[in-house]
This record gives sequence, structure tokens and C-alpha cells, in this order.
Amino acid sequence: MELIFIGKKFYFESSTRMSSIYTIDGQRYDWGFVQRDLSQGKSIHIRPATEKELIPYAKRLATIIRKG
Repeated sequence: MELIFIGKKFYFESSTRMSSIYTIDGQRYDWGFVQRDLSQGKSIHIRPATEKELIPYAKRLATIIRKG
């Protein structure tokens, strides 16, 4: 499983409506899922998101903040 880390600010600034980690195809993931999968013997690779990958998440966060 490959995940991207977009940053903890997304989690906090969205009032937990976003996660700080996602699958590379954009599905929300969280640290509880990481722990579950690792305990089941699955391999997980987490890397920082690229600037390009961050764009849709930044837009989503801006929308969440704007709507309150």
C-alpha cells in the first residue's frame, strides 16, 4: 500500500474533516488504518506528497474553511 502524507495542518484546519494521509488515488486514510494494516502484516509505504499532489487537497481545505 502506498500512501501520501499531505501534512497535519489539513487535519487540524479542516476540523478533522480531512486526514493527513491519503492513498495515492485520493482515498482518505488515517493512522488507525495504518496500525490495523501493519498489525495484519501488510506493508505500507508513506511518502510526502508532491507539490502537484497537494493542489486538490489545498483546494478542498480552502472550501471547507470558507464554508465553515
